[in-house]
Amino acid sequence: MPYNRFKNHRKSPRLRGWDYYRPGAYFVTINVKGGVCFLGEIKKRTMELSEIGKKVDSALVKLTQYFPNLHLDEYVVMPNHIHAIMFLMQRATTGRDDIDQAINTERSKKAEYYSKITPKKGSLSVIIRSYKASIKTWCNNNGYGNFKWQPRYHDRVIRSNQELKNIRKYIIDNPKNWDKDENYPLNVKRI
Repeated sequence: MPYNRFKNHRKSPRLRGWDYYRPGAYFVTINVKGGVCFLGEIKKRTMELSEIGKKVDSALVKLTQYFPNLHLDEYVVMPNHIHAIMFLMQRATTGRDDIDQAINTERSKKAEYYSKITPKKGSLSVIIRSYKASIKTWCNNNGYGNFKWQPRYHDRVIRSNQELKNIRKYIIDNPKNWDKDENYPLNVKRI
């Protein structure tokens, strides 16, 4: 069957026209592949982390050491997913941007095109990709080779203080509401 770009093309979940490199607040959800509860379990409405869950938690906190433009706000590790509010902050300029811009003006059209579509250092996608890769590498090296992340991740640009407040409450209450969560194994719709 031939490829049909209109029928077979996935619609992007990203906010149209938004640059995920620029400062902003993001609500991020990362799922374990297949909804498997590798990260721990909920007992008495409280999350108890597994060994993988402990690594997921500590690595999330350490992200700010590797990405100085990142501020981690409220987050929760659930049995098969994580939720986090991430703020990308304004970067300090070093003068290097001026040099890069001068070099970029000399590039060919093709190089410019690839530069525009390549994720930028410190962008949300680079941060999430680095995080997921570090966890997978740790799992492979520590006897958890069957652990896998779901491809991609879900994000939402937080656009108001009220929305931020609501998302913080959702994250805090997530373990208490686990049995109502769409990621709760008995609630997941299988295709």
